[in-house]
Amino acid sequence: MHKQLKPLIIFQGVSNLDENWWVENQLPIKLAFYTKVYCFEYPQFNKLWKLIFYRKPIVEKKSNNLIIFHSLGFFPLGRKIKLFNTLNHFFNFFFFKRLINSNFRNFYIISFTPEISILIDKIKTSRLFYYITDDYSSLPWWNNHRGLKQLENLEKTLIPYVKKIIVVSDNLKRKYKSFRKPISIFRTPVEISQYNKKLKNNYSLSYSHPIIGFSGSIYDWKVDINLIINLLKELPNCSFVFTGTVKIKNKLLNRKLFSFLNFHHLGILPINKLQQVMSQFDVCLIPYKINKWSQSAYPVKIMEYLALGKPVVVTNLSSIDYLAKNKIIYRASNELSFINLIKKALNEKFNKNTYKNRIDEAIKNDWKNRIIELINMIENDK
Repeated sequence: MHKQLKPLIIFQGVSNLDENWWVENQLPIKLAFYTKVYCFEYPQFNKLWKLIFYRKPIVEKKSNNLIIFHSLGFFPLGRKIKLFNTLNHFFNFFFFKRLINSNFRNFYIISFTPEISILIDKIKTSRLFYYITDDYSSLPWWNNHRGLKQLENLEKTLIPYVKKIIVVSDNLKRKYKSFRKPISIFRTPVEISQYNKKLKNNYSLSYSHPIIGFSGSIYDWKVDINLIINLLKELPNCSFVFTGTVKIKNKLLNRKLFSFLNFHHLGILPINKLQQVMSQFDVCLIPYKINKWSQSAYPVKIMEYLALGKPVVVTNLSSIDYLAKNKIIYRASNELSFINLIKKALNEKFNKNTYKNRIDEAIKNDWKNRIIELINMIENDK
């Protein structure tokens, strides 16, 4: 155990630690094995009534070392209206400071959001880390005139106080290089250990093989819906199984997607059922759009696929170039290439070395094997 690691405060956007596998949720859990961790959740207006009517406690003690502060979003549209964002953070920080009951100089602070700059005068610490998981300017909640202006100002205020910037991809490193701060790439780990266990498959899919699957949310700003529709047309004898949320603004496109008889949507599944479903995929997909967001994103689910030894076909994402070069995944340059690579993956003969290489790559990226790397990054500034 790293006894040198001081207590941590993590400013985060989400905090449903039991169900969500995003790094904002997993990192507090992993670090709580090594030190005291407090999470300050981004104040969201849509959660206000849940908190007021006690469906969720404002202060949630997950363990002796992990405490979540569920902030109250008193005002809506925080990321469009800077005044509302500021007021939300000031009100919540007043109560959060009482919860901490300690000088902030005694803490390491990791922030996944630039809004921590609103509180920079009150925190005053030399141990502040800005952890960037996406190109924030490309996300829907920032990608508007007011949001982009606010984001730019928040980051310009924040970064001079930051000890180090942590990013998930080379493109993000290049983007923030101009700030002349130390930058480290830390590709998001995954909880792999459960995938290596022999699964008791009591959630058998009734669809005919071959089964082509995608595990993840389908948002039209994130996933190439037209590509999926064309896959359904071109490969009518394949069953396409999708899990997670579907939110497509274009109603016509949404209806078209669900009209295909070989399209099957299972919705959000608990982790044990999700693993069982994924284990029945013959080919796994990451059909992301090629846009500003995806070219900086690192698709964490790829390691979940590889942990099962599955062939994976992805769109032309730069962040996983190293996996394509090592022939661990299939990366398509365009739509036709994507379809042909699926056919190639379906006809792939079992190869013990290929199977082992996929699983080994996933194991290398298990939280258990990577958390010390991040702790050293924080402690030693390396």
